[in-house]
Formats: sequence, C-alpha cells, structure tokens
Amino acid sequence: MGFIAYILYQLIGLFIFVLFAWIILGWLIAFGVLSYQTPLVANIMAFCDALTRPALEPIRKIIPAIGGIDISPIFLLIALNAVQIYILRPLMG
Repeated sequence: MGFIAYILYQLIGLFIFVLFAWIILGWLIAFGVLSYQTPLVANIMAFCDALTRPALEPIRKIIPAIGGIDISPIFLLIALNAVQIYILRPLMG
C-alpha cells in the first residue's frame, strides 16, 4: 500500500507543478510579457489547460469568480495538499 501511496503522492505533486505553470503562464500572458500567439506558449497553455480544466470545473461551478478573478485554483491547491499531507503521507509510512 505504501508504494501506491507514494506513486499517488508524486502524481499529485506533478499535477500541482502543472497547475502552478498554468497560473504563472496565465499571469504572464495577461500582463503582456508573453504572447499567446507564440506557438510554444500556446502549446504549453493548451497542455496545462487540458490537464487542469477537469479538476477546476467542478470547483468553478460552486465558487464563481470574484471580481473577475478566478480563485478556484487556490481551493484546488488546498485540497490537493490536504490529500498529500493527511491521507497519502501516513499511508507511505
């Protein structure tokens, strides 16, 4: 059971990394530092969006954007960290 918990722990860590990359790229595009017209940026954003959208959509249905700011990633990060700390870490031993 510890090995499976370790694999899940690492996969959640990788997902958190992708979520942070999606957030930071979104900010850089919004502030004009990067352009969505650049193929590399567009591909990375499409990849990150494809991975994060299924997890963020249910949260967005419950918690709408506040003043145009989407806070659903914050709640997803809190939930994922809670799963890592309180469920998977004790199972790893």
